[in-house]
Amino acid sequence: MKKKLLLEIFLLLVILTIAVLVFNFYFNKDKKIVLIDQSIIKESDDKPSIDEDTSSVIKNINYSFIDDNNNNYKIIAEFGKIYVDKPNVIKMTNVTAFAYLKNHAPIKIVSKFADYNKKNHETSFYQNVNLKYLNHDASSENLDLLFIKNIILMYNNLIYINEDIKLLADKLLFNLKTKDAKFFMDDTSKKVKVIKY
Repeated sequence: MKKKLLLEIFLLLVILTIAVLVFNFYFNKDKKIVLIDQSIIKESDDKPSIDEDTSSVIKNINYSFIDDNNNNYKIIAEFGKIYVDKPNVIKMTNVTAFAYLKNHAPIKIVSKFADYNKKNHETSFYQNVNLKYLNHDASSENLDLLFIKNIILMYNNLIYINEDIKLLADKLLFNLKTKDAKFFMDDTSKKVKVIKY
């Protein structure tokens, strides 16, 4: 009888041991605390951060609209930052814009940053600005897309290139209605520099 009782106790202990092991293995895993060195983690330099002047940061922005002349515009940005004191203006980062002009080829504008006004759609592109239209390629530090005046104004270190020539000027004025472009210098005594290819 004692042998039978010892065998039952032994089997009970084995079952309890297995139950405890199973519970510890599957249900009671130790929570590992991982310490992360914040000095190693570096956010992208392009990503804007929220501060006391910022109400929000938006990722992957896409705005489209049609103007009074049935031209279609699209602005895409990786990030956008909305300021508390200017809720209608979005500071965009890594920006690409397209102007699909009626009965004409599209204009493509790329820049590092842009300030986009949600009310009137006017946009100021800045830093490493590039404009492409057909075989025309222009780069500068600033470009203003002014829908009220129907113009694109490029300025600061303006370089224009097409198949035949390279132009160095202070400003380029492009009329969105007539599709005419004018190059000029701020100082009227200076002339636009033309280099033939």
